[in-house]
Amino acid sequence: LIEDGGAKAFMKLGLAAFCVSARQTALRVCPECHRHQSCAVGIPTWLRSHQLPGSLVCSVHGLPLVTIPLRERGRHEFLCPPMDAPAQTPPAWNEGQRKILWEIACRQASLLDGTDRIRELHEWLPHYRELLASRALMRSASKVDHPALQDAVRNVLGDVLPFLPPACRNLEDGGWPSLLVRKHRKAMHPLFHVLISLVIDRTPTPANLAPLAASAPR
Repeated sequence: LIEDGGAKAFMKLGLAAFCVSARQTALRVCPECHRHQSCAVGIPTWLRSHQLPGSLVCSVHGLPLVTIPLRERGRHEFLCPPMDAPAQTPPAWNEGQRKILWEIACRQASLLDGTDRIRELHEWLPHYRELLASRALMRSASKVDHPALQDAVRNVLGDVLPFLPPACRNLEDGGWPSLLVRKHRKAMHPLFHVLISLVIDRTPTPANLAPLAASAPR
């Protein structure tokens, strides 16, 4: 903070505001993790990976997470999960949707390890445009094919978007896909980075990928 004169203080301290709400009135538990902790540790605990916005299944077991409402008894009171394993409820998605949600949960959980490379704001734009170019989602070296990008997002995530936070469902101009591939002026929620990386990885590379032409100067 001293070297940068306080620049990006909120982002570096993890206090940056995002459009994906983190306000929680309930916490989530995986029944299998609950049973394992009760046997191995003697008491179940809350796991960080289960509380991430957009993570609806356990990243380890792939089971739907059970929501446990919090009691209104003060903000600083420590509450343990119930000792009895929560009852599983039928999921609202099919097997194909569960696999995509599981992949999202696994990628989000991996961010908690802190092993991924940390990029500065100015590094994200060339990073994503290079990846989009490899999937033929760029019209030129500096112009993104936004309609094609939106179609790619729908092809990969269209079946699970209704289950994700509302901010993830805006795919039009000004939505999270277009913001990620423009100049980053503020931090973007990690869930958006997870979603775009999943879309890029699941979008096939064209057999005949033509080199991109430079855009005409304005």
